[in-house]
Amino acid sequence: MKASFILAVGLTWVSAAMGSRCKPSSVSSSVSSVSSPPVSSTVSSVSSVSSASSSASASATCSGNFIVDGDFSDNKLPPAWTVSGTGNAEVNPNCYAHGVSCAHLETGPTSVAISQVVTTVSGTIYDISFSYFILAASKNPTLTVLQDGVVVETIQLNVGPTHTWIQAPVVQVTATGTQTTISFSVNAVPGGEGNIQLANIGMCAYS
Repeated sequence: MKASFILAVGLTWVSAAMGSRCKPSSVSSSVSSVSSPPVSSTVSSVSSVSSASSSASASATCSGNFIVDGDFSDNKLPPAWTVSGTGNAEVNPNCYAHGVSCAHLETGPTSVAISQVVTTVSGTIYDISFSYFILAASKNPTLTVLQDGVVVETIQLNVGPTHTWIQAPVVQVTATGTQTTISFSVNAVPGGEGNIQLANIGMCAYS
């Protein structure tokens, strides 16, 4: 009788010990799996998708060149380019490298621009690329890129290195019609000066 009582008590103690040892382990594992995805990573992924939708996909290819005489090899601006403003605009031969010509834009108190009407497809995204060379800059002149008269890029000419060719950041635009006017304008204030060269102007399209 005493032996069976001791055996029963022993079995009860072993069962309780095993239950208390296993139970916390399973609760801890379940809590860990529920709380593992951090809120911040979910917000970050949504944000990155949203920002990517406003520009061309990283996997898309930009091809073609819709600018006529972007290397200024005709050695004259019209008829490919239209000149406006009160400054001076002309083509300089062999001013870039390896015989490549460039456009020379110089203005005093106002502005001078060259522009071209490009055949486009409405809704299509285009990349505009070009190089520029600062000959002189005083009193904060700017080089602006315009789409249909609206400024889409502004470059401060007084903060860049002079007398060296600079590859400008790519300017991305979305066409709103079958014709798009692309302009490059040098702008100066009274008493100031903007004097630059432009070369290798290109415009490709994403499809």
